[in-house]
Amino acid sequence: MIRAACAAIGASLGALLQLRSPVAAVANALAAGEDDFGSASVTVCPLCALPRGKQSLEPVCPSCRAEPPPWRAMVALGPYEGAIGSAVRQLKAGPWPELGGALGPMLATQLARRLGAMMPGLLVPRRASGSGSNVDNPPVTVLLVPVPTHLSRVVWRGIDHPRVIAAAMRGELARQLPGADAEACAFLTRKWGGKQQGYSAWRRRRRLTNTMRVSVLGALRLRLLGSRLGQRGVGNAKRRAAARPVIVAVVVDDVVTTGSTARETLRAGRAALRRAGIRPTMWVVATVTRVDLRSE
Repeated sequence: MIRAACAAIGASLGALLQLRSPVAAVANALAAGEDDFGSASVTVCPLCALPRGKQSLEPVCPSCRAEPPPWRAMVALGPYEGAIGSAVRQLKAGPWPELGGALGPMLATQLARRLGAMMPGLLVPRRASGSGSNVDNPPVTVLLVPVPTHLSRVVWRGIDHPRVIAAAMRGELARQLPGADAEACAFLTRKWGGKQQGYSAWRRRRRLTNTMRVSVLGALRLRLLGSRLGQRGVGNAKRRAAARPVIVAVVVDDVVTTGSTARETLRAGRAALRRAGIRPTMWVVATVTRVDLRSE
């Protein structure tokens, strides 16, 4: 009995040490500028977050120029390799909410940089007075929409990792973007579509089409969210328009390969939000890792 108890304690301590290792490795890699799409040494396309040629004078990559994605921007911590890729694989393999909680603030920092560059008013506290205040601007809300995970995978893994990452991002965004409110709302559910590995981008998109919809609990969450955002205020149309906040909807995932899952999440999320009376001003995708299939 004592030996078995000691073995169990040892296994738990070993698991904790393994958990600290990838988190520390990711933090060190980002601090050193390794495996980081956001570093100055790596030029990435703002729409797909894939590295592009340093000699290119175009603002976006050829693929995004040929077929622009439905979102305004995509941010990623780094490629699905090295320290970041190892951390995500460990997160997907088992119930490690602490690991998702560590990756979330890192991704939120990258997202805050991009949103701050796109909307400088987010960097100024709304209640500030005097020069530089954005108190007269409409309120801004960053709405984090985690990619839904099928229930069978949640049960098998013991964790809904996009949801854990989104929840961890919320507090960091509120701290880094004082001019905006941050909300995380998981309102979508997903049909079983099978594994997507080995399929082309076109095939993945076709297999994922219409596989997501709003859940019963998600509809209730959206109704409450709409009330908080003031989207259904009373009064005349002019007053409602003045009180309507600017909403930046962010699709949150751990890995983006072809973007098919992000597209389907955006499609289903936009329809669900519209039915709830919530109309985002723009959509952004935030992912921990980005897979570059061009090298395969």
